[in-house]
Amino acid sequence: MGLSSAIYEGEVRHRRFLEVEREFNYRVFMVYLDLAEIAEVMSIHPLWSTRPRSAASFRRSDYLGPSSQPLDSCVRDRVAARTGSRPGGPIRMLTGLRQFGLLENPVSFYYCFDRSGERLEAVLAEVTNTPWGDRHSYVVDGVARGGSVVSSRLEKAMHVSPLMTMDHIYELTFGLPGESLPVHIESEREGRTAFDATLSLTRTEIDRRSLSRVLLTYPPMSYRVLTGINTQAAITWLRGARFNGRPATSGSEARPSDVSLSPPPSVCPA
Repeated sequence: MGLSSAIYEGEVRHRRFLEVEREFNYRVFMVYLDLAEIAEVMSIHPLWSTRPRSAASFRRSDYLGPSSQPLDSCVRDRVAARTGSRPGGPIRMLTGLRQFGLLENPVSFYYCFDRSGERLEAVLAEVTNTPWGDRHSYVVDGVARGGSVVSSRLEKAMHVSPLMTMDHIYELTFGLPGESLPVHIESEREGRTAFDATLSLTRTEIDRRSLSRVLLTYPPMSYRVLTGINTQAAITWLRGARFNGRPATSGSEARPSDVSLSPPPSVCPA
């Protein structure tokens, strides 16, 4: 059997509706890693590995929980703590990897399947904020359409962007990853849509050729996202968006000391 892991390529679109109206989009690629296949995937290409100086590298400490514990166990524990039900099937993560030593990974999505590996039970979204490097995870477990869609409305629990206040409600919707992979995140304030972000991605199978192609075709994603988000934030602020300082308590979760911090986010709730 082939790998469950894949590359997803496509477009991310951001839209802001209140105070300052803006819209922008750009091309991205992300990796979709079955957590049981990480070692196998990262051994396919000499420039992709678990070594820190690789062109693309997976480092356990960049992701949820302490690096001394298996990542899949940390995901299952977090979902069980929030929902009372521990996922029993594969865990597959849509994320960005460290590239040329830099990690700019604003959000990782952990797709939790049932034991058949066909039906979604929940999605855990692990968000890193701007520019403080705090982390918070949201668990989305409203299952619909026979496990092909999960969606939930959740209160904003962590300050993310200094151009957004805390009094928002998120609606997060995830489609079952297949030939396409849709993600839609909407932020509502006082009954009005304030912001949304949409990922529209298409699957590419992982092999040595496809791993070479995305490295050559795309500028290093971490550097591109870091530059792009800072630029877009500056434009929005110059057009009149109000700056909001970080609250003393914004709901961020404690981080183990060995967790690497990421700079500002790209596709994540504001």
